[in-house]
Amino acid sequence: AYQADLAGLYYDINNVRKGIELSISGYNEKLPVLLEKVVAACARPEFEPSVFARLKDRLEQQLTNYQFKQPYQHAMTSMVMCLEEPRWSPIEKLAALEPVTLEDLRAFVPRLLGHLAFEALAHGNLTEAEAIQMLETVRKTLGAKELLATTAPESAHVVVLPAGTAVVHSFAELNEENLNSAIEMIFVIGPEDAGESARLDLLMHLTKEPCFNE
Repeated sequence: AYQADLAGLYYDINNVRKGIELSISGYNEKLPVLLEKVVAACARPEFEPSVFARLKDRLEQQLTNYQFKQPYQHAMTSMVMCLEEPRWSPIEKLAALEPVTLEDLRAFVPRLLGHLAFEALAHGNLTEAEAIQMLETVRKTLGAKELLATTAPESAHVVVLPAGTAVVHSFAELNEENLNSAIEMIFVIGPEDAGESARLDLLMHLTKEPCFNE
């Protein structure tokens, strides 16, 4: 990774809402080489026990620290959990993470990569043929079978609130030493066009400062 960075080549891997996102960028003539090496490392990962323990501890600490965030951050997270399904809180993720072992992770990788659905976006100085070839490199290197619709995980969906009613979800502040409170309010507008979206943006700007000053 360090040598690639010196050569003007970059990559990033993230756990996103619907799967794993791999991004590469830099001088396009060497991007296929970088892509092949990164995907090969993903297909045959090597897990050192010391690295696993250190990264697991770091993630546990991040999830544990969630309870010490500000009340408004807890309110925002709770709002998302109420309006999207399925969704898991940091506390639920922490409970699920604690019993995970290195052997669990090693067994998980083949299951994760066994069946996949691929989506790709190529932007920049790439031809259509080059972009397609890079995607085929990912398919062949991972050796994954196509993810069937019957086995695909359920997509997240937005909860439909009852029309004309007020729905309230309240909970005690996670950090008992924090005496502050927060309210997160959502007004469901419904289907909108470009004009309504512009008017909503204008309304937001006009009310934001007076509300802040209160």
